[in-house]
Amino acid sequence: DEGVATYKGQFRVAERVAEEDGKEGAPAAPAARKGPSYRIAGTFGFDHKRLAVDEFRFETGPREDPYTADGTAFLDIGEAPHSGISATGAQVRLDPPAAGEEPGRASLTLEQRIAALKRVVLALPEPGVPGRVDLKLPAIVAGDTTIRDVALSAEPAAGGWTVQTLDATLPGRTTLEASGQLRTADEFGFSGSLLLAVGQPSGFAAWISRDVDEAIRRLPAAGFLAAVDLTERRQTFRNLELILGDARFRGSIDSRQPANANP
Repeated sequence: DEGVATYKGQFRVAERVAEEDGKEGAPAAPAARKGPSYRIAGTFGFDHKRLAVDEFRFETGPREDPYTADGTAFLDIGEAPHSGISATGAQVRLDPPAAGEEPGRASLTLEQRIAALKRVVLALPEPGVPGRVDLKLPAIVAGDTTIRDVALSAEPAAGGWTVQTLDATLPGRTTLEASGQLRTADEFGFSGSLLLAVGQPSGFAAWISRDVDEAIRRLPAAGFLAAVDLTERRQTFRNLELILGDARFRGSIDSRQPANANP
């Protein structure tokens, strides 16, 4: 078109699954990668400046009942390559609740939940091209926990991710809003702004602790806003504004869990 070559069409990418071993006369097949297979299909346009995926559908899991997400993507291939992905997915179920588990009751400690989050974040692929990821999910279900209305906007950064916005609704009618730096190299942690507004403190406390104090049950609402620096060994809250019912507090919190001393 006016001297510029363009290529438009459809694409389909499917992970190759290793054939079963033991077929007569067939060489041993390579070991299949653990985990679900992935399939992506969509439409694209490509020229000397940009590869644009006008629409795509991502599928993983069994073909008869896959998890799906729909979105768009692009890759600018000029002197300063840049990429972007925007996707809206269906509800994600990471694992079913254990037998006898009560929804809303703590079956895992807060430390176990943070460790599970760390495993998920460290397993994320690190894009080799600067860019931005925008993701919206109606819910993430993990065991006894349902996290709703998840919206994430983030960019890969040296040693982790720059989180522009992270919004989610946690148990206990709790609103979470965060922005800052998520570190995955060296020491796992997060530094930035964190807001937690709890509409039902008793429900939130039951999610993170097996025992709920009666004083917590009587609170009509609670929450905090602070500049935080969170690691596994130390958690600091600066410029803290803490609300417990009708009471309002300002100050800071410094919590440490050193390896060779008492907390």
